[in-house]
Amino acid sequence: MEVLKRYVSNRVITIGAQSSSNSRLKELARGHNITDIEQAVEIANNHGFLVNLDFIIGYPDESREERECTIEFIKKLRRKHRIKTQLHFFFPLPGSSYAHRFPSFLTQEEKEHLMKLKRSGISRTGWMV
Repeated sequence: MEVLKRYVSNRVITIGAQSSSNSRLKELARGHNITDIEQAVEIANNHGFLVNLDFIIGYPDESREERECTIEFIKKLRRKHRIKTQLHFFFPLPGSSYAHRFPSFLTQEEKEHLMKLKRSGISRTGWMV
């Protein structure tokens, strides 16, 4: 972060958090866990950067509880750190382990809750389908 701060003019860092579920992150072979996400945010904030976190909503077989945990994790981080989020709706990518899997769909209540996050400025969304 010291080197980055010295050589870039922007003060926003985007981190591909992807999920707030350690088991999902492991399944995706992301190489990080939720503790790593929070530590990265804290380090970036301490060096003067605002952090933009990317999360994916609607993974195959994602439960309503997993989505609620993601929303609660975002709120927790927001209370403690300077963050914004981008919520993307799952889309299967060729060559990925989820290439031939279908997304989970959000309830109307969940969509409304996510829109509330957007209206409050906490999240930009790309999840509406």
